[in-house]
Amino acid sequence: MVFIDRPVTENDIYAKLLSDKLPANLGYLYENLVAQMIAASGRELYYHTWEKKGSTHYYEVDFLVSEGCKVNAFEIKSSGSGKHESIREFYSKFSQSISKAYLISQKDVGKEENLLLKPFYLLPFLVK
Repeated sequence: MVFIDRPVTENDIYAKLLSDKLPANLGYLYENLVAQMIAASGRELYYHTWEKKGSTHYYEVDFLVSEGCKVNAFEIKSSGSGKHESIREFYSKFSQSISKAYLISQKDVGKEENLLLKPFYLLPFLVK
């Protein structure tokens, strides 16, 4: 739908997407999908960034959703679980204020230390 104004471009991108030859990072599409799911549940959208010490880069947690007097933190990955340094740092920094920390991706249900791994289709049940 992003390229609907150009039918030829749309077809090219669609074909590359189906054949897994689209070189672009599709993370922004998955983050947008999750944002829509959270908003549809009646929740406000919040994220958190903070400076990485000794670096010009920032840590970023994609979404924060309140649960009572604590928050659930969500990190979104378009493919596998990959690197998830930001949510791990967030958990270690604010563990007393976090109910659950989730990594949402295309992978199956799992757990890595304090991080709950969930596929995209379960998100509506996590933000109800």
